[in-house]
Amino acid sequence: MARHRFGEGEYRYFSRPLPRIVEQLREGLYRKLAPAANAWMESLGEARRFPARLRDFVAECAAAGQPRPTPLLLR
Repeated sequence: MARHRFGEGEYRYFSRPLPRIVEQLREGLYRKLAPAANAWMESLGEARRFPARLRDFVAECAAAGQPRPTPLLLR
């Protein structure tokens, strides 16, 4: 964090299986954010669209080489 001038601290990534509350938050937030992200992409003239379901997005990420879950805590 310090190298990006965000102060002192450390990143702590969750591993699978994610805690239930973290999974619920991810799914709930994704359902709300995906339509907003798609509207934004459309207004920018971008063809990319995000899938409606988090599990489909996670599968896309894994296929692109990002298999780790991304939720993290900053300490």
